[in-house]
Amino acid sequence: MLLGLLSADLKKEYQRLQPLAKYRENGIPKFSLLKGQSWVFNRALELGWDKSLHEDIERSRLGHSHGKHDHHIERIGKKYQHIAFAELVGYLADYHWYLDWDSEPRILSQLEEFDRADIDATYLSGCFSKPVQRFLPDNLSVPQLAFFPESAESNIAWTRTLRDIPDLKKYLIQSDTQGYHWCLQHYFCRSHDYMKGFNSSDPFKSAQVSIELILVDQAEISHLRSLATRKISENNHDIFESGWSSYELFGQRSFRHLNNAPTFKLSKRAVGFNFGRITQNYSPKYNDYDRSGVSEEMDFYAPHQALISELKLRPKDGWSSLFVTEDGSPAFSHTPASLGGIAVIRRDVIEKFANAHNLKIVWRVWVEKDGGLGTNHSSRWKEQFSRRDFIGFFFDEVGGWQGELIPFRD
Repeated sequence: MLLGLLSADLKKEYQRLQPLAKYRENGIPKFSLLKGQSWVFNRALELGWDKSLHEDIERSRLGHSHGKHDHHIERIGKKYQHIAFAELVGYLADYHWYLDWDSEPRILSQLEEFDRADIDATYLSGCFSKPVQRFLPDNLSVPQLAFFPESAESNIAWTRTLRDIPDLKKYLIQSDTQGYHWCLQHYFCRSHDYMKGFNSSDPFKSAQVSIELILVDQAEISHLRSLATRKISENNHDIFESGWSSYELFGQRSFRHLNNAPTFKLSKRAVGFNFGRITQNYSPKYNDYDRSGVSEEMDFYAPHQALISELKLRPKDGWSSLFVTEDGSPAFSHTPASLGGIAVIRRDVIEKFANAHNLKIVWRVWVEKDGGLGTNHSSRWKEQFSRRDFIGFFFDEVGGWQGELIPFRD
């Protein structure tokens, strides 16, 4: 990356000199930790900390805190150290290589990647301002699960079939009153009184459903079709991973702040094919010291940086989890809940991205059914309880929907 910034003559000179060659065995020399600590201490004194002025009030007046929430007043000396530390990081970023574990030495170009801020000043919702604004398309419906238990034997037999599970395909693409078509990007639900069967000795039925929109290489579509003809035996964690968090501030998740489109990679793998997730997690709560009023705010999904950059997406504003297109039209939204919530993306938006990269929109659908007697029957629990999983990968073709829920993980 760094060599790409050099002119042809300088690249040639670099290759001739090989300035980093002498460090290959022992690695790039690191900046002295003791030197850095000493500099921060001395800089805090230069900034104004004085023993005669501050020691008494910091020790006796503020008191000693054993936790992170005992008091809201920070020590003056600590604030000066934070300022000095930030200055030191700025110097190191300008004149030293950034070493992150075993990765190659590089220039630190994004400070958030190294030291995440205590507070995200670009996310404005919270108890000190106003509630976050959510968005769901008109007329959107999602599957609901409710069952009536029978005998233990009937409940166990019920888990081996898809009986009482609604046709999930009809929820994958829906229309609103504005003429937009919306894809269900993420959804998770459990049946009514889901935990009752695990806390009772009565006969019970329960189930949970998870739906996620993923992107798959067009070349893999024939492989996906074959999945419907055989049992899937793989137990791959990537299928159910909930996504990953990135370090950007909320306001940075905008095409206005992404100069170069990040690469969208099909880095996940399941049942013999690679796929990519189109979302990243965003948390308003940056760390335990955050006192900005977002302690009750829930994490939510944001579009992948590649989608944001290429499709020119941005947050509607600092109070909303809705992402809009360049002209302000709604494009992606997540209404979070304790077990996932509902996320949607406009069909024409995600299709534009998929077509540009020769990718296919696919929905991973998972159903888990439990039945039998409650787990309090411990003496014969295994004989009185059954859990069965079904999984399917669905996609829309000219002739209709392709995909089927089939047994998974006996």
